[in-house]
Amino acid sequence: MAHHLTAKSAVSLRYTLLLAASELGVRYPMNIESVSTWFFESLTQKYPDEISVILVEGIKSDSAEMIEIDEENSLGPYYPVKVLNTSICLEITFCDVLSYQVVNESYSAPQTDIESTGLAGPIRKCTKLEYLQYLESDSLISQTREGDYFAYYIWTEDQAFFVIASKDPRIELLDKCPDLTIERSATYFAT
Repeated sequence: MAHHLTAKSAVSLRYTLLLAASELGVRYPMNIESVSTWFFESLTQKYPDEISVILVEGIKSDSAEMIEIDEENSLGPYYPVKVLNTSICLEITFCDVLSYQVVNESYSAPQTDIESTGLAGPIRKCTKLEYLQYLESDSLISQTREGDYFAYYIWTEDQAFFVIASKDPRIELLDKCPDLTIERSATYFAT
């Protein structure tokens, strides 16, 4: 009997090896550290204090191309980065969220040196983050909140996320294909 490999089964087949990864203590069905870049797919807020962010893998093309600026000028060659039906879908779920902010990556300008104590793929657990300083100065969280809370920064090609929560996120690979109907920003790698 012939077996047909669908896009969904190809994604499942691609991630069967379990590797320990990250200081956040999460185990992944593959090494998400090896992913070149990430794109934003969706954000869901669940009452009262949970958010779920879905990111998808950007895959670099094997062939470079010139980028036409206008009829007379071009740049490159550069390697296009695309979301394909075999791209990884990663869900990051934060519980006990105190605050979050989403900024278009084109306008995001966090401090240049983000100090982090942990890193898992696109997620950084930060010791100093300007968004946390802003939140503490513009809210009652630091005066009324009992217990610890932590700052997280997630960077993608199209969005930047700042999250303040009292628990590390749950990180899971999803057994699904990305939404290929989303029009994503053009992204290129030089090498």
